[in-house]
Amino acid sequence: MRRRARLRQLVNNVVRRADLLKGTVGQHVTVDLRRSLVISYMGLGDAYTTLAANNNITVNTEDWSAAHDYYQRALDIFQDLRRAGAIDAEEIAEIDKLAAKVAECAKKPPTRGRQSANS
Repeated sequence: MRRRARLRQLVNNVVRRADLLKGTVGQHVTVDLRRSLVISYMGLGDAYTTLAANNNITVNTEDWSAAHDYYQRALDIFQDLRRAGAIDAEEIAEIDKLAAKVAECAKKPPTRGRQSANS
């Protein structure tokens, strides 16, 4: 349980940093700063995926949803950078991996071992 609380604390710290970076949106933002935001969002997606996957009783839908949202934000920025011609071939390969993570999170069921009320 302590490990989960520590991970939550780390996630909260990264969220605060991402919020600071996000505050630069709309201003003249360098490609490097946008890449930093992508990295932050991907890290948050990974952290929330870890939190959701480590819940042995039920799937934590809030964590899966947060993971999806952060991965999607990273993907959106990456795609903007790609359209602008601001990323290289290695980073283009990361777009496909990121899109797969978005899709994976979107497939997660609301509960494990029980059907949802909508089923």
